[in-house]
Amino acid sequence: MDKARLRRAFRYVTDDDANSDEPEVMDEEEQDTLIQSLVEQNQKRNEQFRQILLAVPALAAIPFLIACFTSGSPSTAIVSLLGISSLAATAFLVHQQTPTKTGIRVLDAWSGADVKGKGREVAPAFRLSDWSGAGGRPPPLEQYLPFLNLGLCAMLLLSLFVPRGASSAASSTPYQLLGSLPAAVYGVVLLSKVTMAGVDPERELNRLRYEYKGA
Repeated sequence: MDKARLRRAFRYVTDDDANSDEPEVMDEEEQDTLIQSLVEQNQKRNEQFRQILLAVPALAAIPFLIACFTSGSPSTAIVSLLGISSLAATAFLVHQQTPTKTGIRVLDAWSGADVKGKGREVAPAFRLSDWSGAGGRPPPLEQYLPFLNLGLCAMLLLSLFVPRGASSAASSTPYQLLGSLPAAVYGVVLLSKVTMAGVDPERELNRLRYEYKGA
C-alpha cells in the first residue's frame, strides 16, 4: 500500500489519463524536489514522534515512585528501583539516539536504520557521542546501554516467578504490573523505532524515479 502511494507521487493526474496509455510524469528536477520534500516531512514526523516517546517512560515511572514511598515490602522496593533505572535508561536512549536507531545492531540491520542514510536525521544538540574516541564510534555508555537495559527488563520479568511469602499475596497484582512495565515500555520504544526505520521515502522513490520515463 505504501509503495503504491509512493508510485502515484510521481504521476500527474490529468483529465486525459483515462484515454492515454502513458500518464504524464514529472521531470528529474521535479522528482528531486518531491523526494526532498517527502524526506524532510518524514524526518519531521519522526522527530515529533520521538518527543512523544520521551513522555512514555516518564509517565511509566510514576507508579514506581509511588511504590518506593508507600510499600513496606523490600522486594517491591527493589523492583521499583530497578524499574526506575530501566525507564531512565530507556528515556536516555530515546533522547540520545536518532529516531530510527535502537543501538541494537541486529535490529538496526534488519530494519535498515544503519544502511539507509538515516544519519541525516536531526539529532539532539547534546550527545555523549561527541566525547567518543577516534573513528567517531559512540562511547561505551551509548554502545552497551541498550543491552544493559534489556538485561534489566529480563531481570524484572524473571523476578515475577520468584516465590513470595503468603503475606505478599494481596499485593501480587501491583507487583506483577511493576515487574512487567519496564519491558513493555522498552518494547514499545523498540517497535516504534523499527517501524519508523522501515519508512524511507528517499529509498523507495529513487527506485521508482526512472520507471515512468518511457524509455
